Amino acid sequence: MIVGLSQADFMSHNRVTAEDWAKANIEWELLYSIGVDHQQNVKQLEMYANMLAGLVQQYEGVHSVRWRVKDPHHLMEKIVRKRGEANEKYNDISIENYWLKVTDLIGVRALHLFKAEALMIHGSILKDLSVVDVEKPILYKREGDKVSEVEFPPQEFEHRDHKSGYRSIHYILKAQPQKREIYTELQIRTIFEEGWSEIDHRVRYPNFYPDEMVGVFLNIFNRLAGQADEMGSFVQGLAKHIAEKNAEVVKAREEKHESVEAMDQMVSDLEGKTQANDKAEETIQKLKDELSRMKRLNASEGRGLLGWTDLFGASESLSTLGDAWRQAHELGLSKAHVGSTVDSLLQAALSSANKPETKSKTLPKSKRLATTRKRFPNDDNQN
Repeated sequence: MIVGLSQADFMSHNRVTAEDWAKANIEWELLYSIGVDHQQNVKQLEMYANMLAGLVQQYEGVHSVRWRVKDPHHLMEKIVRKRGEANEKYNDISIENYWLKVTDLIGVRALHLFKAEALMIHGSILKDLSVVDVEKPILYKREGDKVSEVEFPPQEFEHRDHKSGYRSIHYILKAQPQKREIYTELQIRTIFEEGWSEIDHRVRYPNFYPDEMVGVFLNIFNRLAGQADEMGSFVQGLAKHIAEKNAEVVKAREEKHESVEAMDQMVSDLEGKTQANDKAEETIQKLKDELSRMKRLNASEGRGLLGWTDLFGASESLSTLGDAWRQAHELGLSKAHVGSTVDSLLQAALSSANKPETKSKTLPKSKRLATTRKRFPNDDNQN
């Protein structure tokens, strides 16, 4: 409670030395009145802070959100500290303007797991909230940290080394939860950084704990937190890489399976074509045999119908040729399948027909035609 607080109690509670108080050069009555006024507005500020935290929690990449309204004791201590550091902004602080001078009366902190998620959250903040135009977001970092100016360009972020090694991005937002327009500080940082900074703040602030040995260990802790963040980013990238490689393996297996199926189909097709070729060779052989028979008949003395000695021989040979040719058509064979062999066989048969006749038994014309048509009912389809 602030009401009834004395200067001595305040200095003792907050470890403010006489030297610190002298450097601040502020009247106790002014400092006390600011503390009392702020305490009277805490409830209204808490309602607004809770609403803002709920909005930020919905942003992609946000793991969790914390908020607070500045404790009146801490507000008074901060004013003493800033004036002691000769911060010009605090030189004319008063009960009429302290809510404009102190920009973190409301503090909201969004935590995220991986460093890369800061950019996603940044985009949502600029889209939804009223960031103060006169002050760019401040990117606090530890001295020596490598920060990408491509991801965090200086024209959008103010890069600033923090003397205690804080790594965080701070935004100042406009808000008006009541008649007064006030400012709210929104911070985004990783969970590892939050753990270290909370311990550091608890030990170091707000009571000016100056022990050098404690400072050394806090700095070691700061480095470990930074390395933990780097490991988190590495593991995230490694997991993504492994997932992509696994997807490639699955795809390769699917393609291999498809290739095997395609090859199986090709083998099946080739086996079918091989069977068809065997049939074609069989047909060609029949035609060759019949041609040989025709030649033998031509060599004999008597030549009648197409070089055969009698109607029965001519009919039988023509029947064999016709059956072989129809079988070729049924197999879907063309000249491309059987080559020029069949063609040459037929030419040879025609050639035999044109040779001079010797002794032959002449049949009546009507019977010869009837016999021929019985064997070749559709002459056009035999070519």
